[in-house]
Amino acid sequence: MAASTLTAQALSVPGLFYIPNFVTKDEEAQLISCMDTVHGAEWRNDLVPRRSQHYGFRYDYKSSQLSKKPEDSIPIPNEYHWLMQRVKQIVAPPSNQFQQLQT
Repeated sequence: MAASTLTAQALSVPGLFYIPNFVTKDEEAQLISCMDTVHGAEWRNDLVPRRSQHYGFRYDYKSSQLSKKPEDSIPIPNEYHWLMQRVKQIVAPPSNQFQQLQT
């Protein structure tokens, strides 16, 4: 196991990886700023006291259903594409997985 990466086995959550410092402090600030200023997805309070934003497919927490209807989908903003590319480089999923990360 690499010193800077904890595997899913170490975290006891299959498929979960924790990568410290995956984004820099400046990138973190940029992401937080975009969450509050990028138009499209509104903050939702379905998981009180948590807030969420949905891009791509919309998940309905009350019905536990994923809506793939185009009218329910909000494209992932260009401001997040650099992060999606970074995730793809590390995860390298088969082309049919992580549909939300397609650019």
